[in-house]
Amino acid sequence: MTRPAASPARAEGQAHRRAGVAEKAARDRIAPQAGTIRGRLLVLLVDSGGLGLTAVEAVGAYKTAHGEERWLYSIAPRLSELVRDGYAEMSGSRRRTTAESPSREVYTATEAGARWARSHR
Repeated sequence: MTRPAASPARAEGQAHRRAGVAEKAARDRIAPQAGTIRGRLLVLLVDSGGLGLTAVEAVGAYKTAHGEERWLYSIAPRLSELVRDGYAEMSGSRRRTTAESPSREVYTATEAGARWARSHR
């Protein structure tokens, strides 16, 4: 695999293709923080080993590790950006965080993501 071109720590957010005005405004507000969140999430993915994390699990892990409350809508797009850029991947497995919750995709770090995380600890 080739080395990803963009650093996970770059200050950029994304919105989905059909994002409305409010979603685009939220993207612009989070952009300065997005790189920090992505980098921290990548380290959490690496630390989770092969088990990986769902977006919901990542919200809890982020708060535990960094003492900051982040909403699912701040975390999930950052995971998608890590996948887009080759630092993480969807493992193909899904799991529930509670018996009542829907199953969610599990994310794991790629080798490129693990290399980046090791060099930025």
